[in-house]
Amino acid sequence: MAKTKTANSIFMRKLAQFFYRITLKNRFIRWIWLLALGIFGVRMATERGLAWRKDPSVKTVFSIAPNDIASFKIDNIQRDEIEEITFVKADSVWLVVKNNVTVRVPNDSVQRFLNVFPKIESVAVRKLSENPQTDALPIFEIFIFDKNGAKHSFSIVYEAKDSVSNELLTFIKLPNERFLQGVRGDLTSVFRCNFDDFRNRKILNFPTAAATSLTVEMPNDTFFFNRIDTIWRCQKPARTTIIQHFVFKNRLENLDILRGQNFYDHDHDLLTPPKIIAKWTLRTPTDSTILTVFQLDRNVVLHSSANEKSYFQFDSLTSVLPDLQAILLKK
Repeated sequence: MAKTKTANSIFMRKLAQFFYRITLKNRFIRWIWLLALGIFGVRMATERGLAWRKDPSVKTVFSIAPNDIASFKIDNIQRDEIEEITFVKADSVWLVVKNNVTVRVPNDSVQRFLNVFPKIESVAVRKLSENPQTDALPIFEIFIFDKNGAKHSFSIVYEAKDSVSNELLTFIKLPNERFLQGVRGDLTSVFRCNFDDFRNRKILNFPTAAATSLTVEMPNDTFFFNRIDTIWRCQKPARTTIIQHFVFKNRLENLDILRGQNFYDHDHDLLTPPKIIAKWTLRTPTDSTILTVFQLDRNVVLHSSANEKSYFQFDSLTSVLPDLQAILLKK
Protein backbone atom coordinates (compact mmCIF):
# COMPACT_ATOMS: atom_id res chain seq x y z
CA MET A 1 0.00 0.00 0.00
CA ALA A 2 2.81 2.42 0.94
CA LYS A 3 4.66 1.52 -2.23
CA THR A 4 1.57 2.35 -4.31
CA LYS A 5 1.22 5.84 -2.70
CA THR A 6 4.91 6.52 -3.25
CA ALA A 7 4.62 5.51 -6.91
CA ASN A 8 1.59 7.79 -7.41
CA SER A 9 3.33 10.79 -5.82
CA ILE A 10 6.41 10.23 -7.98
CA PHE A 11 4.22 10.03 -11.08
CA MET A 12 2.38 13.26 -10.21
CA ARG A 13 5.63 15.09 -9.50
CA LYS A 14 7.09 14.01 -12.84
CA LEU A 15 3.87 15.01 -14.60
CA ALA A 16 4.02 18.48 -13.00
CA GLN A 17 7.67 18.82 -13.99
CA PHE A 18 6.77 17.86 -17.56
CA PHE A 19 4.04 20.49 -17.80
CA TYR A 20 6.34 23.06 -16.26
CA ARG A 21 8.98 22.38 -18.90
CA ILE A 22 6.58 22.64 -21.83
CA THR A 23 4.60 25.63 -20.53
CA LEU A 24 6.68 27.99 -18.41
CA LYS A 25 10.31 26.95 -18.65
CA ASN A 26 10.19 26.90 -22.46
CA ARG A 27 10.61 30.55 -23.49
CA PHE A 28 8.69 30.22 -26.76
CA ILE A 29 5.72 28.54 -25.09
CA ARG A 30 5.83 31.10 -22.26
CA TRP A 31 5.49 33.99 -24.78
CA ILE A 32 2.57 32.26 -26.43
CA TRP A 33 0.83 31.95 -23.06
CA LEU A 34 1.46 35.62 -22.24
CA LEU A 35 0.15 36.67 -25.66
CA ALA A 36 -2.99 34.58 -25.22
CA LEU A 37 -3.60 36.06 -21.76
CA GLY A 38 -3.13 39.58 -23.16
CA ILE A 39 -5.62 39.01 -25.98
CA PHE A 40 -8.12 37.54 -23.53
CA GLY A 41 -7.75 40.54 -21.21
CA VAL A 42 -8.23 43.07 -24.01
CA ARG A 43 -11.30 41.21 -25.25
CA MET A 44 -12.88 41.15 -21.80
CA ALA A 45 -12.22 44.86 -21.29
CA THR A 46 -13.63 45.74 -24.70
CA GLU A 47 -16.77 43.68 -24.23
CA ARG A 48 -17.40 45.25 -20.86
CA GLY A 49 -16.86 48.73 -22.32
CA LEU A 50 -19.25 48.09 -25.19
CA ALA A 51 -21.82 46.65 -22.84
CA TRP A 52 -21.57 49.82 -20.73
CA ARG A 53 -21.92 52.05 -23.78
CA LYS A 54 -24.89 50.17 -25.19
CA ASP A 55 -26.61 50.60 -21.87
CA PRO A 56 -28.57 47.41 -21.16
CA SER A 57 -31.44 49.48 -19.64
CA VAL A 58 -32.69 50.76 -23.02
CA LYS A 59 -36.39 49.99 -23.38
CA THR A 60 -39.18 50.78 -25.82
CA VAL A 61 -41.70 53.12 -24.19
CA PHE A 62 -43.87 54.01 -27.18
CA SER A 63 -44.61 52.14 -30.40
CA ILE A 64 -47.25 52.29 -33.13
CA ALA A 65 -46.79 51.11 -36.72
CA PRO A 66 -47.24 53.79 -39.43
CA ASN A 67 -49.70 51.59 -41.33
CA ASP A 68 -51.97 51.55 -38.27
CA ILE A 69 -52.17 55.37 -38.06
CA ALA A 70 -55.31 57.09 -39.33
CA SER A 71 -54.31 60.60 -38.20
CA PHE A 72 -52.07 62.45 -35.80
CA LYS A 73 -52.06 65.95 -34.32
CA ILE A 74 -49.20 68.20 -33.22
CA ASP A 75 -50.02 70.86 -30.63
CA ASN A 76 -47.34 73.54 -30.45
CA ILE A 77 -47.89 75.15 -27.06
CA GLN A 78 -44.80 77.38 -27.05
CA ARG A 79 -46.78 80.27 -28.51
CA ASP A 80 -49.38 82.59 -26.99
CA GLU A 81 -52.06 80.47 -28.60
CA ILE A 82 -51.78 76.72 -29.10
CA GLU A 83 -51.14 75.97 -32.76
CA GLU A 84 -52.84 72.74 -33.79
CA ILE A 85 -51.74 70.98 -36.97
CA THR A 86 -53.48 67.74 -37.92
CA PHE A 87 -52.34 65.16 -40.46
CA VAL A 88 -55.01 62.87 -41.88
CA LYS A 89 -54.56 59.78 -44.08
CA ALA A 90 -57.16 59.71 -46.87
CA ASP A 91 -56.70 56.49 -48.84
CA SER A 92 -53.04 56.74 -49.92
CA VAL A 93 -52.85 60.53 -49.61
CA TRP A 94 -51.89 62.64 -46.60
CA LEU A 95 -53.73 65.88 -45.85
CA VAL A 96 -52.61 68.54 -43.36
CA VAL A 97 -55.27 70.68 -41.70
CA LYS A 98 -55.15 73.88 -39.68
CA ASN A 99 -58.31 75.75 -38.75
CA ASN A 100 -60.43 75.71 -41.92
CA VAL A 101 -57.53 75.21 -44.35
CA THR A 102 -56.73 71.77 -45.78
CA VAL A 103 -53.66 71.09 -47.90
CA ARG A 104 -52.55 67.93 -49.65
CA VAL A 105 -48.94 67.09 -48.82
CA PRO A 106 -46.46 64.62 -50.35
CA ASN A 107 -45.95 61.42 -48.38
CA ASP A 108 -42.25 62.18 -47.87
CA SER A 109 -43.19 65.40 -46.03
CA VAL A 110 -44.99 63.27 -43.44
CA GLN A 111 -42.35 60.53 -43.29
CA ARG A 112 -40.15 62.32 -40.74
CA PHE A 113 -42.98 62.03 -38.19
CA LEU A 114 -43.88 58.47 -39.12
CA ASN A 115 -40.26 57.40 -38.61
CA VAL A 116 -40.51 58.33 -34.93
CA PHE A 117 -43.71 56.53 -33.95
CA PRO A 118 -42.72 52.84 -34.45
CA LYS A 119 -40.02 52.84 -31.76
CA ILE A 120 -39.33 55.42 -29.07
CA GLU A 121 -36.72 54.07 -26.66
CA SER A 122 -35.82 55.51 -23.27
CA VAL A 123 -32.26 55.29 -21.96
CA ALA A 124 -30.76 55.42 -18.49
CA VAL A 125 -29.44 58.93 -17.90
CA ARG A 126 -26.00 58.94 -16.29
CA LYS A 127 -25.42 62.66 -15.70
CA LEU A 128 -27.01 65.72 -17.28
CA SER A 129 -25.00 68.76 -18.31
CA GLU A 130 -27.81 70.91 -16.86
CA ASN A 131 -30.09 70.48 -13.89
CA PRO A 132 -33.24 68.48 -14.75
CA GLN A 133 -36.26 70.69 -15.42
CA THR A 134 -38.60 68.81 -13.18
CA ASP A 135 -41.27 71.52 -13.31
CA ALA A 136 -41.00 72.27 -17.05
CA LEU A 137 -44.20 72.41 -19.09
CA PRO A 138 -44.55 70.55 -22.41
CA ILE A 139 -43.60 72.40 -25.58
CA PHE A 140 -45.31 69.88 -27.89
CA GLU A 141 -48.13 67.44 -27.34
CA ILE A 142 -48.51 64.64 -29.87
CA PHE A 143 -51.77 62.73 -30.33
CA ILE A 144 -51.99 59.69 -32.63
CA PHE A 145 -55.27 58.03 -33.61
CA ASP A 146 -55.14 54.51 -34.97
CA LYS A 147 -57.52 52.91 -37.46
CA ASN A 148 -59.58 51.46 -34.62
CA GLY A 149 -60.18 54.91 -33.15
CA ALA A 150 -57.88 54.46 -30.15
CA LYS A 151 -55.82 57.47 -29.04
CA HIS A 152 -52.12 57.34 -28.19
CA SER A 153 -50.11 60.32 -26.99
CA PHE A 154 -46.93 61.69 -25.48
CA SER A 155 -45.57 65.14 -24.63
CA ILE A 156 -42.18 66.62 -25.50
CA VAL A 157 -40.95 68.58 -22.50
CA TYR A 158 -37.32 69.68 -22.88
CA GLU A 159 -33.84 68.70 -24.09
CA ALA A 160 -30.51 68.23 -22.34
CA LYS A 161 -27.17 66.56 -22.95
CA ASP A 162 -25.78 63.55 -21.12
CA SER A 163 -22.43 64.94 -19.99
CA VAL A 164 -20.86 61.46 -19.96
CA SER A 165 -21.78 60.34 -23.48
CA ASN A 166 -22.43 63.88 -24.83
CA GLU A 167 -25.68 62.54 -26.30
CA LEU A 168 -28.57 64.93 -26.87
CA LEU A 169 -31.62 63.61 -25.05
CA THR A 170 -35.24 64.65 -25.47
CA PHE A 171 -37.36 64.21 -22.37
CA ILE A 172 -40.91 63.08 -23.01
CA LYS A 173 -43.83 62.38 -20.75
CA LEU A 174 -46.26 59.54 -21.29
CA PRO A 175 -49.90 59.71 -20.16
CA ASN A 176 -50.56 58.83 -16.52
CA GLU A 177 -46.84 58.59 -15.78
CA ARG A 178 -45.19 60.77 -13.18
CA PHE A 179 -41.60 60.63 -14.39
CA LEU A 180 -40.07 61.80 -17.66
CA GLN A 181 -38.37 59.45 -20.12
CA GLY A 182 -35.04 60.37 -21.70
CA VAL A 183 -35.03 59.59 -25.43
CA ARG A 184 -32.02 59.76 -27.74
CA GLY A 185 -32.13 62.44 -30.43
CA ASP A 186 -33.72 65.80 -31.11
CA LEU A 187 -37.47 65.20 -31.24
CA THR A 188 -38.12 68.92 -30.80
CA SER A 189 -36.71 69.68 -34.26
CA VAL A 190 -38.64 66.79 -35.79
CA PHE A 191 -42.02 68.01 -34.57
CA ARG A 192 -41.39 71.74 -34.96
CA CYS A 193 -43.16 72.59 -38.22
CA ASN A 194 -44.79 75.58 -39.86
CA PHE A 195 -48.16 74.91 -41.46
CA ASP A 196 -47.51 77.45 -44.22
CA ASP A 197 -44.45 75.48 -45.34
CA PHE A 198 -46.80 72.76 -46.56
CA ARG A 199 -48.78 75.20 -48.71
CA ASN A 200 -48.48 76.22 -52.35
CA ARG A 201 -46.92 79.68 -52.78
CA LYS A 202 -47.09 79.72 -56.57
CA ILE A 203 -48.32 82.85 -58.39
CA LEU A 204 -47.93 81.91 -62.07
CA ASN A 205 -48.15 78.53 -63.78
CA PHE A 206 -45.95 79.55 -66.73
CA PRO A 207 -42.98 81.92 -67.20
CA THR A 208 -43.78 85.46 -68.33
CA ALA A 209 -41.53 84.90 -71.36
CA ALA A 210 -44.21 82.49 -72.64
CA ALA A 211 -46.96 85.13 -72.39
CA THR A 212 -48.11 86.68 -75.68
CA SER A 213 -50.69 89.14 -74.36
CA LEU A 214 -51.61 91.01 -71.20
CA THR A 215 -54.76 92.82 -70.13
CA VAL A 216 -54.56 95.21 -67.18
CA GLU A 217 -57.88 96.28 -65.68
CA MET A 218 -57.87 99.20 -63.26
CA PRO A 219 -60.89 100.87 -61.60
CA ASN A 220 -60.85 103.73 -64.14
CA ASP A 221 -58.93 102.35 -67.08
CA THR A 222 -57.99 99.24 -69.04
CA PHE A 223 -54.78 98.55 -70.96
CA PHE A 224 -54.12 95.93 -73.63
CA PHE A 225 -50.61 94.72 -74.45
CA ASN A 226 -49.31 92.11 -76.86
CA ARG A 227 -45.92 90.71 -77.64
CA ILE A 228 -44.66 90.52 -81.20
CA ASP A 229 -41.43 88.53 -81.32
CA THR A 230 -39.64 89.91 -78.23
CA ILE A 231 -41.21 93.37 -78.22
CA TRP A 232 -44.17 94.32 -76.03
CA ARG A 233 -46.52 97.00 -77.35
CA CYS A 234 -49.47 98.79 -75.85
CA GLN A 235 -52.54 98.25 -78.06
CA LYS A 236 -55.18 100.15 -76.14
CA PRO A 237 -57.70 101.87 -78.50
CA ALA A 238 -58.69 105.52 -78.14
CA ARG A 239 -55.47 106.42 -76.41
CA THR A 240 -51.95 106.56 -77.73
CA THR A 241 -49.12 105.62 -75.39
CA ILE A 242 -45.43 104.90 -75.69
CA ILE A 243 -44.28 101.87 -73.75
CA GLN A 244 -40.87 101.90 -72.09
CA HIS A 245 -40.14 98.42 -73.32
CA PHE A 246 -36.99 97.67 -71.30
CA VAL A 247 -38.63 98.74 -68.03
CA PHE A 248 -41.86 96.93 -68.90
CA LYS A 249 -40.05 93.68 -69.71
CA ASN A 250 -38.00 93.78 -66.50
CA ARG A 251 -41.02 94.56 -64.33
CA LEU A 252 -42.99 91.79 -65.97
CA GLU A 253 -40.19 89.29 -65.43
CA ASN A 254 -40.24 90.10 -61.71
CA LEU A 255 -43.48 88.15 -61.59
CA ASP A 256 -41.47 85.01 -62.34
CA ILE A 257 -39.80 85.20 -58.94
CA LEU A 258 -42.81 86.52 -57.02
CA ARG A 259 -43.99 84.11 -54.35
CA GLY A 260 -46.67 84.51 -51.75
CA GLN A 261 -45.08 84.87 -48.31
CA ASN A 262 -47.93 85.75 -45.97
CA PHE A 263 -51.14 83.81 -46.46
CA TYR A 264 -54.45 85.60 -45.99
CA ASP A 265 -56.75 83.17 -44.14
CA HIS A 266 -59.34 85.63 -42.91
CA ASP A 267 -62.90 85.95 -44.16
CA HIS A 268 -62.86 85.71 -47.96
CA ASP A 269 -66.32 87.29 -48.06
CA LEU A 270 -64.55 90.61 -47.50
CA LEU A 271 -62.92 90.28 -50.91
CA THR A 272 -65.78 91.73 -52.95
CA PRO A 273 -65.64 93.12 -56.53
CA PRO A 274 -65.76 96.78 -55.35
CA LYS A 275 -62.46 96.21 -53.55
CA ILE A 276 -60.63 95.07 -56.70
CA ILE A 277 -57.98 97.66 -57.59
CA ALA A 278 -56.19 95.68 -60.30
CA LYS A 279 -56.70 92.62 -62.44
CA TRP A 280 -53.94 91.32 -64.67
CA THR A 281 -54.64 88.59 -67.23
CA LEU A 282 -51.60 87.00 -68.84
CA ARG A 283 -52.17 84.66 -71.77
CA THR A 284 -50.12 82.18 -73.72
CA PRO A 285 -51.35 80.41 -76.86
CA THR A 286 -52.60 77.56 -74.63
CA ASP A 287 -53.02 78.92 -71.10
CA SER A 288 -53.85 81.97 -69.01
CA THR A 289 -53.46 83.29 -65.46
CA ILE A 290 -55.57 85.95 -63.78
CA LEU A 291 -54.03 87.96 -60.94
CA THR A 292 -56.61 89.85 -58.87
CA VAL A 293 -55.65 92.42 -56.22
CA PHE A 294 -58.06 93.55 -53.49
CA GLN A 295 -57.54 96.68 -51.40
CA LEU A 296 -58.23 96.26 -47.69
CA ASP A 297 -57.81 98.82 -44.93
CA ARG A 298 -54.11 98.28 -44.26
CA ASN A 299 -52.86 96.01 -47.00
CA VAL A 300 -53.71 94.33 -50.28
CA VAL A 301 -54.62 90.72 -50.99
CA LEU A 302 -53.53 88.90 -54.14
CA HIS A 303 -55.29 85.92 -55.65
CA SER A 304 -54.02 83.94 -58.62
CA SER A 305 -56.10 81.62 -60.78
CA ALA A 306 -52.97 79.44 -60.94
CA ASN A 307 -53.30 78.78 -57.20
CA GLU A 308 -57.02 78.92 -56.53
CA LYS A 309 -57.04 77.94 -52.86
CA SER A 310 -54.43 80.48 -51.73
CA TYR A 311 -54.70 84.19 -51.01
CA PHE A 312 -51.62 86.26 -50.21
CA GLN A 313 -51.23 89.44 -48.21
CA PHE A 314 -48.88 92.27 -49.30
CA ASP A 315 -48.20 95.80 -48.10
CA SER A 316 -49.22 97.58 -51.28
CA LEU A 317 -50.14 97.13 -54.94
CA THR A 318 -46.67 98.15 -56.17
CA SER A 319 -45.05 95.45 -54.03
CA VAL A 320 -47.03 92.90 -56.07
CA LEU A 321 -47.49 94.23 -59.60
CA PRO A 322 -45.46 96.69 -61.69
CA ASP A 323 -46.42 100.37 -61.51
CA LEU A 324 -47.90 101.25 -64.89
CA GLN A 325 -47.18 104.93 -64.34
CA ALA A 326 -43.47 104.08 -64.51
CA ILE A 327 -43.94 102.04 -67.67
CA LEU A 328 -46.24 104.13 -69.90
CA LEU A 329 -45.62 107.62 -71.18
CA LYS A 330 -48.16 109.76 -72.94
CA LYS A 331 -47.27 111.10 -76.39
